Amino acid sequence: MKLSKKDFVEFCDYNIAYKFSDEKNRLEETNKIINVISTWDIKNAQGFMGEKDGVLYVAHMGANEGIDWLFNVRFFLKKVPYNGTNPKIKVHTGFIKMYKLVRKKLHEKLGNYNKIIVSGSSLGAALATLCAVDLQYNFPDRDISCIISGSPRAGNAYFSESYNRRVPDTYRFVYQDDLIPKLPFRWMAGFGKNGYTHVSEEIHLGKEKRWWRFFSIRDHWIDSAYSPAIRKME
Repeated sequence: MKLSKKDFVEFCDYNIAYKFSDEKNRLEETNKIINVISTWDIKNAQGFMGEKDGVLYVAHMGANEGIDWLFNVRFFLKKVPYNGTNPKIKVHTGFIKMYKLVRKKLHEKLGNYNKIIVSGSSLGAALATLCAVDLQYNFPDRDISCIISGSPRAGNAYFSESYNRRVPDTYRFVYQDDLIPKLPFRWMAGFGKNGYTHVSEEIHLGKEKRWWRFFSIRDHWIDSAYSPAIRKME
């Protein structure tokens, strides 16, 4: 299912509504964009499932503690803990641990939806990456797309290659000099194809990367950086 600017703007809108509204108004604000049918909040794994025009949305919000999660997860890799997986495929230990907290719930709640959009920003983007390929592997008859922004690297090159074959309809946005997509550093997991590698091609937003600005936290936020830039896309 090929997505458009309309889908990307909605992605920003429901992320902002769910993430930045107070808990009392969160569902009310999000329901103005998508009909929320299920939510979860387990440790650092937060998000919701929603429906609109016959499409199921699986939105991973990640944490509500800014980027503090970055310092509370383990950067080493582990083999994907599912049967029949290529043993060379390895993913971020902390991310797969978080995703497994909600994996069973997501599998049970998929229903009969044929078209599914998995999404996430920041930590939620890493979880969305693991979720999208997992759903494609276990539900190969479904049409799965993925939208992610400000995503850290989630696995090694063997994982990235497998992901790109299985979920080619992925849109990975990076705004200007956002720090988080530069992490974890490739060498933290090894060298060559064992090193950390992004999935999909980068869709760069804003100004071209500048060598003298290695990173910027200001460029990471979906409400003040990614959302305005996506709205300006042609």
